[in-house]
Amino acid sequence: MNLALSCLAALQAPVIIMSQNRQAARDRLDAQHDYEVNTKAEMEIKHRQFDRSVASRSSRVAVARQIYDLTSSNKARITKEFARHQDAMDRVAHGLSKAERGTLIALLRKLGTTAERQFSEGDTHHDDHPNS
Repeated sequence: MNLALSCLAALQAPVIIMSQNRQAARDRLDAQHDYEVNTKAEMEIKHRQFDRSVASRSSRVAVARQIYDLTSSNKARITKEFARHQDAMDRVAHGLSKAERGTLIALLRKLGTTAERQFSEGDTHHDDHPNS
């Protein structure tokens, strides 16, 4: 019986070793496949992130160009309107005395400063009158 079991073990040993070798080879192939899949997925993610950053940068560049175009195209118009406004103010102030012109300038500066402060604070509908 001992001899029979020893012979059986001797015959089974190579089969078991070959089976283990095949399983190890399959495991190596599976690991290699997993590595390749993960590497490909990482590359796709990086490409998407790159594409988004390029699109975002392109969008910012387009907005900057629009702002520049608006600014440069309206520069002449703004200069013309300012000159027109200055002429109108000179005509209005023409009949005023030097003291009245000083008062007018002070009031206009105060008005401009107050409007600028309210605009920067986001309060465009301010109903309080500090001098009331």
